[in-house]
Amino acid sequence: MRIAKPECHLHLEIDGDRAIGYLRKAALANHSISHPIPDLMVLDLKLPGLSGFDVLSWTRDQAAFKALPILVLSGSSLPDDQTRASELGASGFIVKESDYGKIAEQVIQFMSKYGLPAGGVS
Repeated sequence: MRIAKPECHLHLEIDGDRAIGYLRKAALANHSISHPIPDLMVLDLKLPGLSGFDVLSWTRDQAAFKALPILVLSGSSLPDDQTRASELGASGFIVKESDYGKIAEQVIQFMSKYGLPAGGVS
């Protein structure tokens, strides 16, 4: 089994509303330990509550997150979804595959592109 080993702290939110709630607090807290501004957002399009498109649009409308790399990691391979994500400000789009190793390699390549500590895949 191949395992991605990113050199970063991960924070997970289970739906779009909570993701925006966290980001609001992070922007207000200004780099606090409890709500740090992320170095990278990995976003699914199909979320409970607000969709990934909604989260992406809201995030890009916030001054604190204009430069935040946002990687959409979605099960959708529809060109319209990829185009819409790009138009809303996604930095990249990866279609989920059944091969975890391939996904991990794509995420690590994306992180490297943005100068983020990506670790490796083993």
